[in-house]
Amino acid sequence: MTEGRDRSHSGANQDLLINPFIGKNPNEMSDMTNKFLEDTKIDEDHHEYIRKGAFLAQAPDAFHEKNPAGLKLKPFEEQALEQEDPEKGSRWDQPVLLYALIGCCSMGAAVQGWDETAVNQAQIYYSTDLGIDSNKADLLRNPDILLGLVK
Repeated sequence: MTEGRDRSHSGANQDLLINPFIGKNPNEMSDMTNKFLEDTKIDEDHHEYIRKGAFLAQAPDAFHEKNPAGLKLKPFEEQALEQEDPEKGSRWDQPVLLYALIGCCSMGAAVQGWDETAVNQAQIYYSTDLGIDSNKADLLRNPDILLGLVK
């Protein structure tokens, strides 16, 4: 098998999957973002942010020099980018509300998992305890439907 050839192709493809903007010039970038905005019909209030995001996705230092597309970051956007910079900021410097949200979602997922485990194990006993066993001859015309509703 020709592993060397596969690696070079997979490396180039991998780079494109990671960053589809690699090697695009500013005009191509603008055309791509305009087409995306036109296709998705995103509200015009967000167009500037999406354009800036596309250029930042292409090159994190896109706004350190003169931006060819004429986009300029606002001071609060520059500050946010500095916080995300691994050399200047801290990855743990996030809003407290984000950590609270993560904690709540994690607890909810844990409780849901416990609940599903308990319900799945209890299904063995539902039909006989509730008297809707499909093997019993009772007054129900189709006990399987009722059993499905209970489970």
